[in-house]
Amino acid sequence: MKWLLVFLAIWNVAGALLRFFRMPLERLRLARRLYPSRDMLPLEQSSDLEVSLDAKARYRAAAEQVRRLAQLPMPALLYSSKPGMHAGTRGWFRHQVTVSRGALLYASDEDLLAILAHEFGHIRYRHFAVQRIADVAAAAAYAAVVHNLWHTNLAWYAYLGIWSLLDFSYSLLRLSVGSMTELMADHFAARKLGLANELSRGLMRAQCFNGSTEFNQITNFYPTVRLRVRFIARYAGSSWSSLPSSSAPAGER
Repeated sequence: MKWLLVFLAIWNVAGALLRFFRMPLERLRLARRLYPSRDMLPLEQSSDLEVSLDAKARYRAAAEQVRRLAQLPMPALLYSSKPGMHAGTRGWFRHQVTVSRGALLYASDEDLLAILAHEFGHIRYRHFAVQRIADVAAAAAYAAVVHNLWHTNLAWYAYLGIWSLLDFSYSLLRLSVGSMTELMADHFAARKLGLANELSRGLMRAQCFNGSTEFNQITNFYPTVRLRVRFIARYAGSSWSSLPSSSAPAGER
């Protein structure tokens, strides 16, 4: 059991370090096979067949509007060919925002504005760096506990219990950090930029369009859309019952 704990500690540390250095590694030719672009391309490199000129103009206009409201530098605008409604941001200093084809095709102008406002919240609070640093710190703490257990002599079931506790704590920390960053970005879009109603509608439309369950959201270290909309409602000055139904037709990040 000790060797299993050591293997898992090394696995967690290696995974955290690879996520930490992913962007620099993507620039290395030898690492490109391990780190594919995941269909992310600069907006200007996408063909007009994939993204229409109108969709590109909407994307740029919404990003510029949010940039002015947030008083932040314009990030690099990327496009993903994913059919679902997705968006994301990354970058240590020069940030990138990626919006999926599904979001560009099916999100309304207000939805797209709210999606980008949420992503600019991540940029404002440097959540990419926060998540990577927290991930490495959690993996290092996991490894430190395993190191301290190396010279102990316990029954196998005791090590099994310790492993369960360590794994649960590690996952819970990652979930907590992920949830905190999502709620902070929602707060930025809803309160700082005044897009609470638009963000609520966009979140629920995206959940329906993507078919994502609450379990899927939690296992990807995100808070559920239901929790996020309840949180946003206080800034909209409306109650949960007055918000649009989650069964409404199809932006979430």
